[in-house]
Amino acid sequence: MTTEIDREAEEADVVMPTAENAPPALFRPRNGITTTDVLEIALMYLLQLTGNPGTFPPGALRHQPMDAARVAMLSPEAQRHMSHIQQEATNG
Repeated sequence: MTTEIDREAEEADVVMPTAENAPPALFRPRNGITTTDVLEIALMYLLQLTGNPGTFPPGALRHQPMDAARVAMLSPEAQRHMSHIQQEATNG
């Protein structure tokens, strides 16, 4: 059994699917979304909006704590949803 090579397909200008050439995406929350999912997505949006060139391994932003100075800049409504790390350790 011999396999023939399709030279036309080989020479075709086909873009390999990568993150660099994938289309942009919009945030559309679905059932089962968690707070951590929302935070990770929001952080990535902020990095994009500020032009931050940093790259992170998938999932690295999920466990990034926010500095107390930044928490103090949140609205009182948003601060209600923040849990200080020491409190989690004693309440956990």
